[in-house]
Amino acid sequence: MMFVPSGVNSAMITPFTKEGKVNEEVVRDWVEFLINRGINGLFPVSSIGEFIHLSREEAERLTAVVLEQAAGRVPVFPGVSAASTDIAVARAKAAEKMGCQAVVVMPPYYSPVSQGLVLKHYQKIASAINIGVVIYNIPSTTTPVSTDTFKELIKIRNIVALKDSSGDMKQILHCIDLAEEAGRTDFAVMTGWDDLLYPALCVGARGCVSGVSGILPEIIVGIYQQFQAGNKDEALKLQRSILPVLRTMASLQFPAGYKLALESRGFATGPLRQPVDEVDKYHYITIRKTLESQMAKLLGSGMLAGRGNRWS
Repeated sequence: MMFVPSGVNSAMITPFTKEGKVNEEVVRDWVEFLINRGINGLFPVSSIGEFIHLSREEAERLTAVVLEQAAGRVPVFPGVSAASTDIAVARAKAAEKMGCQAVVVMPPYYSPVSQGLVLKHYQKIASAINIGVVIYNIPSTTTPVSTDTFKELIKIRNIVALKDSSGDMKQILHCIDLAEEAGRTDFAVMTGWDDLLYPALCVGARGCVSGVSGILPEIIVGIYQQFQAGNKDEALKLQRSILPVLRTMASLQFPAGYKLALESRGFATGPLRQPVDEVDKYHYITIRKTLESQMAKLLGSGMLAGRGNRWS
């Protein structure tokens, strides 16, 4: 049976050593932490994980480490996005061979492309593998997936989900409606924005694939579980509780705020692959203190979970 994501799934940060290598020890510790906190699936080689700066060898090794540590307890569906369709196909085939349950694919990036080419991109990738394909709609970095294109894509049986990071509730609602209209009960619309988990669930989304779920899994899983239990007031309260943290993280160069927040939980994330200038480094110190204060209010004695050292 084809894997279909649901619940709370973490788009994973990529921890690096001080020398800039993928920190496999921290990856393994963090995977354990996430599974123990109720995360339903793992998405390595993600946007928040700086996939654009990983070599193919690094991306595949990172995926292998996550798969090994997860050991079948939760599904693993890595990003295989590339500007070239042929490269994305090769990465998708490699993920399938490794034992991944699905792959996450954004449209070709850097150069704007037509919706016709977006459609062909996904058709070629989906036809090359026998595992699921998750559409990654992220208009801030690449050509958006229009609702007309989405309507064609859901005709392909192994296209199993949409991770919508547009922040557009209108888009999410229409995609949910189109999937239901097409009879795709085996298809999941997932929000990629932690800010929108509660409202997305209200209109029929099946969960999220998000970055903050890897940092505050207790809260994000709580939103989902409270909603499913019918405790909508509590779910909304939890949703609103993380908004200050989200605003603080967003004040830094992406994904630095997220990495600092994960550092505050005790997981050494290492430096960004993209260089940071000296002025920003001083700003980061202030932001780190703000994040630590905000997160301590949410988590109390459960704040520190990892064992890593900070980076600066």
